[in-house]
Order: sequence, then C-alpha cells, then structure tokens
Amino acid sequence: MTINEVKEAIFEGGKLMLAQLVLCLIIAINYRAIAQADYFVTGISAGTSAVVSFFIVKEISKKSKYPFAAWTGFIIGSVLGDFAGIYISILMLGS
Repeated sequence: MTINEVKEAIFEGGKLMLAQLVLCLIIAINYRAIAQADYFVTGISAGTSAVVSFFIVKEISKKSKYPFAAWTGFIIGSVLGDFAGIYISILMLGS
C-alpha cells in the first residue's frame, strides 16, 4: 500500500467516523428529548439525524476501495457519538 492509498483509506474512514459520531450524538439527544417531552428539540434532532443518515447511506452504498477503513470509522464514530451524545444531552436538557 502506498502513502497515497493510506491517506485515502484514513480519509474514507475518518469521514464515516465523523458522520457516525454526529449521528449517534444527535440520536442520543433525540431520545433524551423524547423522554422529557421536549417537542422542539425532538423535531430538530429527528430531522438532523435523517439528513446525516442519508449522507452515511450514500457514502456506504458507493463501492468502497477501503471497506475495512470505512467500517472501522463507522464503528469508532458510533461509540464516540454515543458518549458525546450522553454528555451533551445532559448539558442541554439536564439530568
């Protein structure tokens, strides 16, 4: 694998990691808003998660040159996004 191929793989994995991180963060906030019956935050977070989901599906549906990098980024983004979502939802909506 050449340096350029490594850079491409890291970019592909990083892009999906970031998208999945944002999605999981938004979903965690959404669930908390639903539990607290906060209609405004629920509506905003649900719409935003649909937009991010569309991006992720679009990216994954492309024939990936580096599927392991994409998969790894997706998984790492999920975990980090859930942790960030819990933390930020506590800041936004209280405990």
